[in-house]
Amino acid sequence: MKRLIQFLIGGILTLSTLGACVPTDIMGQKPDKTPVKLLFYPGGVRLDDLVVFEGKSYFGTVETIENEPLDDLKFTTKSGKIFIAECTAISATKAGQQQCAEYEIYRSDDETVIPERTVLYRPRWLK
Repeated sequence: MKRLIQFLIGGILTLSTLGACVPTDIMGQKPDKTPVKLLFYPGGVRLDDLVVFEGKSYFGTVETIENEPLDDLKFTTKSGKIFIAECTAISATKAGQQQCAEYEIYRSDDETVIPERTVLYRPRWLK
């Protein structure tokens, strides 16, 4: 019985750890209409956020910037580069609340990473 309980606890801890490693796939397109895909792994109190773009990993912090009509997003890498995206399209949830459906990069400290005017779409399943 003791081994069964240890096994179950170990299984639950393993599943909860793996669940935290599932990225959010974010699709979009560059200004030249080239499709892009990035993966976002949220960090936490002790871990940095992680963005994987075109096979390269960028650690840093994602935060919201208050703006109208909806908040913008800012990603600051560990090396100090800043990328800011503005909400450019709004949709409504089933409850009638506004949510951003599309973001456009309007500040990019490194055009070779994510160029300005790159559009990123909100994943449909993301609440």
